Amino acid sequence: MPDLLAGSKIKALDHTPTVYALDGTVIANITEVTYTVGTPEVGVTFTAPTTGRVTISVGGGLRNNAANADRVALAPQVFEDDSSGLEVLAPTVLRGVSSEGIATAGDFAYRGRTSMLDGLTPGQEYYARVMYIKFGTAGSTPDITARDILVEPAS
Repeated sequence: MPDLLAGSKIKALDHTPTVYALDGTVIANITEVTYTVGTPEVGVTFTAPTTGRVTISVGGGLRNNAANADRVALAPQVFEDDSSGLEVLAPTVLRGVSSEGIATAGDFAYRGRTSMLDGLTPGQEYYARVMYIKFGTAGSTPDITARDILVEPAS
């Protein structure tokens, strides 16, 4: 993918629009131990810039509402075209955020994480969404109060 170096002529595809989505729907007593999209789905459509690189930020309000080791995590997932297209980034907590297993019930803490995604095809349309998963075996104690995603072109 070409780099945008000093003196380069900038074209429209060099700096595609930044896109963002947010939903504040509470998802309580989470039991899903595989990545789940949630209702409503929180996602954005974006066009890969000339560099083939974007930054993806995910975040939300997370908590464990009991004194145990259960946690909930948010992570991005990316497809070509739309959610039925080829998956180019599988959800993993390594690119996301997680609540904590705690000694006493906690309140919501808002967290976010940004990571770089490269190797995209310039001009190709992609769809990115927030996924969530529960870690732990104590029960259904994690909750989410907000989920958001932001995708912006990277040089």
